[in-house]
Amino acid sequence: MSGGASTMPYWLPAIVGRKKELTVLKNLITGSRTRLVTVTGPLGVGKSRLALECFSDIAPRFPGGAYFCDFTESHDTGGPDKPVLAAVSEGWPHDRADTDWGAFKHDGGKGPRLLVLDHCETVGEPLRALVAELLASCADVNVIAFSREPLRVYGEFLFRLAPLATPPRSGSFIELAGAPSVELFLDIARAVRPEFQLNEANVRSVAGICRELDGLPLAITMAAARTKILGPNSIYAAVREDVNDLSGDSAGTFATKYADLRSATEISLCGVSARELAILSDLTVFCGSFSLSASAAVIGAAEESFHRQMESLLDKNLLLTVVRPDGELMFSMLRTTRDHLRRRRKGAGPGARSRYISYFRGLAKTAATATDEKRQQCREQLVQSREDVIQVCRMLIDLADHSRAVGTLHLLRDCSRNVLHTRDERGILDEVLRRGSLTDAERARALRLLGEIESAGDPDLAHRRVLDALAISTGLPDADEVARCHSLLGRVALVRGDLRGAEVCLSRATSSVSATKSYRHALEDLAQVHLYAHNAHMAQVLGERALRANLDAGDRPGGALSLFVLAEVAADAGEVERARELLSRALSLLSWPEDREEVIIGLELLAVVLARTSKTVEQWRQTAKVLAAIADAHHDDEHPVPSRRRERINELADKAKQVIGLSGFKEERDAGMLSTPVEVFAEALSRLLLEHDRSASSQRCHAPLTDREFEVAKLVSQGLTNREIGRELGIAEWTVVNHLRKIMKKLDCSSRVFVAKWVLDTD
Repeated sequence: MSGGASTMPYWLPAIVGRKKELTVLKNLITGSRTRLVTVTGPLGVGKSRLALECFSDIAPRFPGGAYFCDFTESHDTGGPDKPVLAAVSEGWPHDRADTDWGAFKHDGGKGPRLLVLDHCETVGEPLRALVAELLASCADVNVIAFSREPLRVYGEFLFRLAPLATPPRSGSFIELAGAPSVELFLDIARAVRPEFQLNEANVRSVAGICRELDGLPLAITMAAARTKILGPNSIYAAVREDVNDLSGDSAGTFATKYADLRSATEISLCGVSARELAILSDLTVFCGSFSLSASAAVIGAAEESFHRQMESLLDKNLLLTVVRPDGELMFSMLRTTRDHLRRRRKGAGPGARSRYISYFRGLAKTAATATDEKRQQCREQLVQSREDVIQVCRMLIDLADHSRAVGTLHLLRDCSRNVLHTRDERGILDEVLRRGSLTDAERARALRLLGEIESAGDPDLAHRRVLDALAISTGLPDADEVARCHSLLGRVALVRGDLRGAEVCLSRATSSVSATKSYRHALEDLAQVHLYAHNAHMAQVLGERALRANLDAGDRPGGALSLFVLAEVAADAGEVERARELLSRALSLLSWPEDREEVIIGLELLAVVLARTSKTVEQWRQTAKVLAAIADAHHDDEHPVPSRRRERINELADKAKQVIGLSGFKEERDAGMLSTPVEVFAEALSRLLLEHDRSASSQRCHAPLTDREFEVAKLVSQGLTNREIGRELGIAEWTVVNHLRKIMKKLDCSSRVFVAKWVLDTD
């Protein structure tokens, strides 16, 4: 190389999963005015590998010379500049004797020069001063530094190198195998065991290993090297037991320079102050990512000093950042660091654990009692912190504070039914009831919550649970809890198809207390009872009462459920545009995934409305897309679906398959799964509006009848009975009778014969 030397130490295999980072890095140093780029990242993230790859690729673009300097082996044998000078001069041409900085500075004029420095954290301040001096005195020198911390030189551009992307928790073989972290595992495994194959039997274990190791290349390399003597399932089990127990045994080309992951993690903590280490240890209480406000609440420190310490930990790459879709910055810690600190320093102290519990309980209380924007923000935080919420409940049980454990679940249920999975709620409540030490009021509340959880999947068990809760509550001075039990018994009866029993229980629930969530839910369910009983007027009245009560209370999901009832009343009456407006309004009140269950219920109703109005193959394709979104949402949701709703959706799916064929249904299913349920919801509503606009002119042809009334009249003209018309249109026979009465009144007809004649004359 003209004017300089390349000191690439050895041949390297292909780099995995860093194509994008490599491109960005090369463009930064060659295509802009940036002269100093510092690549930072946690120990083991692959900085050295990227440094070598980057140097190999871009060295030819620097005619003045390219120098690669690795400070790993440098030793300070003299003044502070000695190790830096010795390391940098490794790249100096061997036929030159004047290997000093004065000569280097005056050796320009042949074109831009590049200096790539690796393991800069081992040199520290001397290197910082040297780089600053070089950039100031040599306009042709460009520097790429690889370090666990920034150099803190003026003009420095920070490039944070994140761990490799990990596979999703669920997905196809291709989705799991295509993750960069899995690709790296496969490369290492084949290096030590050439016959190793990734297949359906082991891909989930390999994916689990990569997730447990946070996509950290060093840790994945150590884990994959174990395939020499262990299978992926055994490695996965070992990693879950102790993530830091991985050793750095030789893997040929992929040998690591650390004895084991524990010693590597210990090295990464060198240079951390006692206060920073205490903060880091307290932050291990979090299960996953956390916000700055959450961490401040747990640490309990003054804001200014705490922010400086968090910045320092971020600079040392002991904390990582994650940007949420809404732009909010979240912090996280590698599991290797978290587990090491938990074992070394016993993790978070008692004070931090207590503040952690208080923080999430406060969040749940605000989400359950606040209104509008504040409520929504807290609900979003709780859903995103699901594992932390579960841990809070477990901590309270371990502290024998069963009352607050049940109270926390109660608050969570009041703000959303989607914060925790059913299995987690059930497990916590079962453990609380098993351990005892509850008052009668607390036991009644726990039993009622269990009944609520079981109401959709096992209504018989739910019925027994709630009856037990009611028996205890009846003897207590708590009218609200009694009303909650009656409300829930009514819902269970509704799920079981016992409309009369549901009406009795729900009427009791709405007769006493009028300011609680159970009252509002009882109104919604009572409206549903009347809807199923074909009493549209009462369903409308109760639905509107429930809507007002929910909106007055700031309960947006509850308001959406009330609107769904009103939309179904409108759909049954053939008022498609009115149903669409109500569904659109309901959608505006919901958020995904915080309101998962409510969105699914709305999608199911939308599918029913679409099916009733679908006449062409294209319209049925849109219906199939909505059905696919419902199925996909249910697949990721552990809340059981009541049999009535499940049967209705299955019937619609069968009808869609008949109209568009199995292949067409599969196409729409695949398309529906590419979007979120909320996006599918919005698209289907817009399509429904277009169809309504297209049919507006046809409405003038059969005025004064509505679309649904004209459909009924046409079927009357074809000789169908009321029952047959109801079956054809998917509505109740009693609804057909009501439509026919309106038709005769509008047309001034006295019999079905005159209705048929009017249709023939009009159509």
